[in-house]
Formats: sequence, C-alpha cells, structure tokens
Amino acid sequence: MSRVTLLVVLFLMLQCAYTNAQQSSEFAVLLSATVNAGVSPSITLHWDADPSGKQIQITRKSKSEPAWSGTAMATLDSTATQWTDTEVVAGQAYEYRVLRYMYRQIGTDSNGVAQFGAWMGSGYISSGMMVLPERPKRTLVLVDSTMLAPLQQQLNALKSDLESEGWVVSIVSAPRAETFSSEKVERVRKLIRDEATAGGRDLGAILLIGRLPVLYSGAIVPDGHPDHRGAWPADGIYGELDGTYTDLTLNVPNTNRAAQDNVPGDGKYDQSLFLTDVDVPVGRVDFFNMPAFTEAATNPISEIDLLKNYLNRNHKYRTTSPSIRMGGIIDDNFQGNDGRFAASAWRGFSVFGGDTAVKAGDFFGTLALPPVHLMAYGCGGGNDAGASGVGSTTDMVSKPVNAVFTFLFGSYFGDWDTRNNFLRSALASKPEALTCAWSGRPHWYIHNMGLGETVGYSTRISQNATVQNGYYPVLIVGANGQVSTYSPFDRWIHIGLMGDPTLRAIMKPVGAVQTVTASTEYPNKVKLSWIRPVGDVDGYLVFRRRGANKAYVQLTANPITATSYADSTRFEGSIEYVVQTVALRSTASGTYYAYGRNASTNVVTTSIAGETSDTPARASLVASPNPAESNISFAVNIDASRGVVAVMTLAVYDIHGRTMWSFEQNNVLPGAFNVGFDASALAVGHYIVRMTTDAQTTTTPLTIAR
Repeated sequence: MSRVTLLVVLFLMLQCAYTNAQQSSEFAVLLSATVNAGVSPSITLHWDADPSGKQIQITRKSKSEPAWSGTAMATLDSTATQWTDTEVVAGQAYEYRVLRYMYRQIGTDSNGVAQFGAWMGSGYISSGMMVLPERPKRTLVLVDSTMLAPLQQQLNALKSDLESEGWVVSIVSAPRAETFSSEKVERVRKLIRDEATAGGRDLGAILLIGRLPVLYSGAIVPDGHPDHRGAWPADGIYGELDGTYTDLTLNVPNTNRAAQDNVPGDGKYDQSLFLTDVDVPVGRVDFFNMPAFTEAATNPISEIDLLKNYLNRNHKYRTTSPSIRMGGIIDDNFQGNDGRFAASAWRGFSVFGGDTAVKAGDFFGTLALPPVHLMAYGCGGGNDAGASGVGSTTDMVSKPVNAVFTFLFGSYFGDWDTRNNFLRSALASKPEALTCAWSGRPHWYIHNMGLGETVGYSTRISQNATVQNGYYPVLIVGANGQVSTYSPFDRWIHIGLMGDPTLRAIMKPVGAVQTVTASTEYPNKVKLSWIRPVGDVDGYLVFRRRGANKAYVQLTANPITATSYADSTRFEGSIEYVVQTVALRSTASGTYYAYGRNASTNVVTTSIAGETSDTPARASLVASPNPAESNISFAVNIDASRGVVAVMTLAVYDIHGRTMWSFEQNNVLPGAFNVGFDASALAVGHYIVRMTTDAQTTTTPLTIAR
C-alpha cells in the first residue's frame, strides 16, 4: 500500500474513532515573540492560553536546517504561556515549533457517557533580532506576449519597484496559451532554466503575468471528489529546476473536466508529487476567462484592464506605506472537520501581530470596511466559483476585500484553471488583495513572513514541507498514546500561489544610495564612499563581484553605519562593488532589516606601484570618452599653485602591469590641456591610465569597448 493511500486510510479510521467536537483553532498554538538585543540577547516566545492544554513542548532549529529534530529544548506545564531562549545571537534567525498536548471531553456517546479526546496543537514562528532575510535575488517576470505592449507602463513601474527593493529584474515575453499546449509549456520551462543559469545573481522568484501556458501534472484528487481526479495545474514545477518529469505511464481518460485527462504522450506529466524540492517560488496573475467581472451588468472588464488594476494596486502597496492591521480574520465553515483546514490560518496569522490580532470573522462582512487586514482566510464546501459560507466570485466582483494576503479553501476551485474561478477572482477584487492560495490540503506555513521573508519564500516552504521534516498540521493522540498525523497531501503538485511572490508583509520603502565612488591604492586596495541618502535607512551592506565570476560575495556580515568601506583584494582586474541600503523593521516575530535599491560601481585593480605623497592632489586626469573605441583625449588640469612641473608622464597599462603606451613632457606650465591617444590597437578590456607629476601620481580606469 502506498504512503498516500495509507495516510488516507488512517484519516478515515480517525474519522470513525473521534467526534468532530474539536475546533480548528484548538489545533493551533498562536505564537508571537519579543526580542532583547542588549548585552545578553534573548527571545521570549508567547502563546495563547488554553484550559484544555496539559503540556507544552518547544523545539528549535536554525533557519537553514531543512528539518526539525525530535529533541525538545524545553517541556513546560499547562500553565505556561511564555518561554525565554537565552542561547541566541543577534543577527541570527531561529525557527521554533511549539506543540501543546490537549485533552478534554469532546462529547457523549448514545448512552450519555462522556467521551474524551486527546490531540496536539502546533505553532511555528521565525524569530530573531536585527536579522537579514534572504537577500533579494533575480526576479524573472514572464509576460504573455500579447500583454507586453498594453501593460508597458505598469511593467515599468513594477521593474522600478522591484529594483528599489534590491531585486535584479528580467522582464521576458512568453507565449500566450488559451488552451493547453505542451509545446508552449516546454518553451516556458526552457526560458526559466536559461534564466536560472544566466546573470550575476541566483534566480529568486518567477512571476507569470497574463495567460501563460498552464502546466498540468499527476492524477490527484486533493478535494476528495472522485469526479475531480486527474491532472491538476502545477505551476510549482516551473520552479522545480532539478526534476525530470515524464509523460509515459499515467492513463486517466474521461474525467469530468476534459482538461484533466492525463494519458501517455499528451504533454501532461505523470508525477503527482514534486520530484525534488521546489527551487524557485512561482506566482501567477491570470485573468483569462473571467467574464463575471463587469463594470455594469453587461459591460465586462477586459483581461487587460484587470491586469492593469492588479499591477496598479501592487505598485500602490509597495510605495505608499499603507496602514495595515498586522493580523487577520478567519471565516471557518468547516468547523470540526478532521482536516482542521483553518488551523493553518490560526497558527500562521499570529506571528505578525500576536494572538489577539487573529479573530474569527465573516470574509466579505468583516472585510467590507477598513482597516485593511494583512491576512484573511475563508473555507467552506466549494464549487468552481465559490465556497459555502464564504462567498462567490460574484461577491469578489461587487464587494470590497480589505485584505492583502488571502487564503481560500473548498472543493473544486483549487483546480484554478476554470471559468470565473474563485481562487483567481480574489486577485481581481478591490481594493487590496494581492495574493491567494488554496490552504487546507495541505496546510500552508507562512511564519517566515513575520521576519521579513516574501510570500514566495513561504510558498516554497509550504510546497517542500513534510511530516518527516517536522511540519505537523494535525496531530491526534490515540487511546494507546500513539500520535497519528493527518497530512496526506504533502508535496502534491497542485500547491501554488496566485499573485506576486516577491511581496512582503511590510513594504515600507527604504532610502537608496544614488552614487558610489571608488578609488584605488597600491597594492590592490579599494576605498568606496557614498553620501547618506534621504529616506528610511539604518545601515549599508557591501558586496563584491570580481572578473567573470557571476557570484557576489557579501563583504559586510552585518549592516554598517559608516558611509565608506575599504576593501583589500589581491585580484587584478575589473571588480564590481554593490552598496545596498537596509532599514530596521519590527513585527510580533522580532526585528529584521528590509532591503533597499542597489548602487554599484566598477574599478580596475592592479599591482602597479604608484608613488604616494602627503601633498594634497593638485592635478587631475580624465579620459574621454570612457568606454572608448579608438581616439581618446586625456584632459589634464594642473593647479596654478603647483607651479611649473618639471616632468609629467602619462602611461596606459593593462591589468598585468604591462605598458601599452606612454607620453612624457618637460617643464609643464599650470593650467588645463589635452593629450590625444589613438587606442585602436588596444584589445577590448580594462586598463589603467597613470599620470605622474613630480611627487604626485594620479590614476583613472579606462575601458576599451567595441
């Protein structure tokens, strides 16, 4: 029997063995933290009290560890509502898992005899002080080729916004596919893999805009309806760069929805699980086949206008520092269901504002008016265009949704490639929603967003999480004390994100350095300097990339506050330096740095010895044009206070210190003059120009480019 089948059988057995009296919130521990960055750093975890709780168990891991160990750092009695970790270091992120053993009466049998149940609630939080989240990498924005021109203004704004947050951005046209096309799916996969191997920084996010080809895979039925078994949309595979997906074995024809047919050779993959961990988070903004959205009863809003509305809303959220209620509301219409679907929201939302910031509410009722909530969750029996007790796509058209990150769960609409789909409709609503995900089978884990990570980071964590790695959504304790875990949907290929994966919980803009100046000193020393920018800035990070190496090295382990940095490197040749601003942010998880725009400069280092002098420089040298193709003019200016210069020498050196050209003049009078140089014989590359005037040496880099 397969693992998945076995877990489903266990789930059905548990349904028979226990009543449904426990509520979803009882399967969650609502965590928050306060941090102390003083002489003796500490992190204090806080959680909600529950009279049914009997014991608390706390486990910690580093952020980079993929799995939780079985060893608890602390075991506390039921009265505890906080615990302090003193074995911490400022600048380091820690992840905590808190399990609460629960036991209480859950009902009576037919004879009136009390029935008791035992289970565990779970909570997760990432905490630390002055932590640097994952640095913004490269974002690949793939745009439906038919939408590239109409969305040009919005795409330019998106690129500028992403760059202001430190991302390197590639906007690439990709084929439109209104129906399934295996050929176009493979073209998009190749575009992504090519981008992943190019450029100077790792690929960190993929945003699909418009009707890009929908990748289908597997033979799954995560909503439990036999008529819905087959291939499901699987954008996550676009971000899974290592696995080899096949189309050889599955033969699942005649499903209720033809698009879900999966037979050998049809271009839909066989795999129902991600083959390896998802490497890059993928998000989609796709309003194809959404005619329910109208400005009037008979006036549909075009697909282009829906995309413009979304991108304009995205820009507003990133640039205006909106007032956000740092918590969320939960509309649970599956109370008592063994999946405890809404527990993912109860345990996830508290890390932003504490347990009191998470409340039960009506999705469209509570969100009809401000304040804007950071998070919102709704679940209920579903169809393609709605969830019972929550609402419908029609409600998304006509009613406000004052929440930014939304999660919905119910039957059918998790297969989001359908007409007027409920999951996709959240992104077309107004005025605030920017993401939506199908959370319940499996549960999502968003706790890292509380310490500055993106929603894409949480998407990837949720796609890769397993019970074996210590992610426990629902734990039932049997009469014999054996713990059974309900999580049969881990790593299924349907797990994905609607919306922009680069978004964070706090998007307050960070000030940016405008210009970085670099000067070189013998031997191979570089001094960087910049002017403190206007805006919100608490420090700077410095990175270096040398020669043809694509990778950047972080030179400052922690942010520095000085507006200069000295680097010593034995490398000879072209070096790129990047200075990035950061600003401190605070949530109910701790404190972390948000990133600002990169500012860069290039220098050429060499081991050529130059004379030094304590005399202030009174001669300047400028090469123009630079870069140059052939003819170059060296503009020399000797200050009048210097008097007559006995000997002035100009020389051009390659990066190995070899003299490529030289010029000498005696008894040079003060003032400005030009010296011409024909560089047509020089190879393309980087050079050093050195001017010597008596006791002073001045150098400037020169680039030959053709």
